[in-house]
Amino acid sequence: MRVYYSPDYVMAATEWDTTRKARWVADRLTDAPVPGVELVAPDPLTPADLATVHAPAYVRAIETGEPPQLAHSNGIGWDAYLFQAVAASNG
Repeated sequence: MRVYYSPDYVMAATEWDTTRKARWVADRLTDAPVPGVELVAPDPLTPADLATVHAPAYVRAIETGEPPQLAHSNGIGWDAYLFQAVAASNG
């Protein structure tokens, strides 16, 4: 069985229960491997992938932080690692 995890999940300044839990599970699997369970890094989504479900301007704002009002409109704020975390966790 594959368990998908990337350290990029927790790169953003904001952490969620799901990212904390994913990091904890990945750490445990690394420390004490389970036979038949493989820890695999996902292929991160691209801006084009994300633009299939979000407005391209919003995707650019999450990626670049500009314009700030759009980059912060998600209610969690923006930081330089947010796009990387979103792209990985949805990959």
